[in-house]
Amino acid sequence: MSSGVDSSVVAAQLAQQHSDVRGIYMANWGDSPVVGSKEPGCTEREWADVQAVCAQLQIPAERINLEKQYWARVFQPMIDAYADGRTPNPDVACNAHIKFGILADNLRARASTGDIWLATGHYARIMHDPTSNAIVLMTAIDTTKDQSFFLSTVPSKSLANVLFPLGSTTKKHTRQIANELGLKTAQNPDSQGLCFVGESYSDFSQFLADYIADRPGPIIAHRDDGSVRLAGDHLGIWNYTIGQRARVHMHQADPLETGTWFVSRKDANLNTIHIVRGHDNPELFSDQLSMTLQNILEVPDVLALPRIRARISSMGPFHDVATVDRDASDSLTIQFQQPVRAVAPGQICVLYSDDIVIAAGEITSSTSSI
Repeated sequence: MSSGVDSSVVAAQLAQQHSDVRGIYMANWGDSPVVGSKEPGCTEREWADVQAVCAQLQIPAERINLEKQYWARVFQPMIDAYADGRTPNPDVACNAHIKFGILADNLRARASTGDIWLATGHYARIMHDPTSNAIVLMTAIDTTKDQSFFLSTVPSKSLANVLFPLGSTTKKHTRQIANELGLKTAQNPDSQGLCFVGESYSDFSQFLADYIADRPGPIIAHRDDGSVRLAGDHLGIWNYTIGQRARVHMHQADPLETGTWFVSRKDANLNTIHIVRGHDNPELFSDQLSMTLQNILEVPDVLALPRIRARISSMGPFHDVATVDRDASDSLTIQFQQPVRAVAPGQICVLYSDDIVIAAGEITSSTSSI
């Protein structure tokens, strides 16, 4: 459970149906109050809400501290990835390694019968395929809240005793249930995945500065006539994301520099940021990517299933895939039917066949034939 309305409603529904329901709060981050405030930090506020909801439902509440495990398996790898110029997704890593990994194993080891079910407030669906005996992860009915992307690297076997009760409903209906039940969290905003980025930070770059030392380098502008020039300096390539605005001052009176500029490439070896003009500049598009496979649905000829689509961000568009090739080292090469904007190393790429998640992994590179 978290302080969000989704897990509270799941707990309420299960408590109405079963007598042995327990609310589990996973504390992944050491907390401290916001600077200049008497209010508790994120973790303690969430835990207080979980306790309050469990008291309403008359079920036990338990806090399990996994700070060391989270630091080792999620947080430090995230910092290392940013320092290396990649764009990681810690929420995806947390689900695979902590929530449905270490936490689930911990709960099963403690269970007297060894047969427990872990229910969460994720918007996703699970189906058992009788032919392959695989547990199949599927998108949610409410496509505006679908969270299958965040669950895509959780192994199929780890979903065997998992429930996603909200996968077949809508967020609007969930809030309606919470209000009808008078749950304390009924009007709470959606849970913040990156709880460690406290309110004392004005932005994520400021947070990263506490963990990665400045490493100044050049920002190179690639102009439409093929010329390049030094446009400025950066304090670290981790402060920039491919496809986002470059946040540099360009000579707006110069016809070759007027307009908005975007990050097209990050060169970690040379510690250089490359920028181009225009949101739809061809340099921002790729029609092929390579990814390291982290999870794949174990069914025959899975990569030959019809209508394969890819997503490179949690709520981004689906991109039609032309071909998928898998090599001996478990690397996939994806060829898109149409060029895709802002493909960044470190991002997660998830492959779907209709509404079924069939594979997921970390993007290592992208190329364009444009």
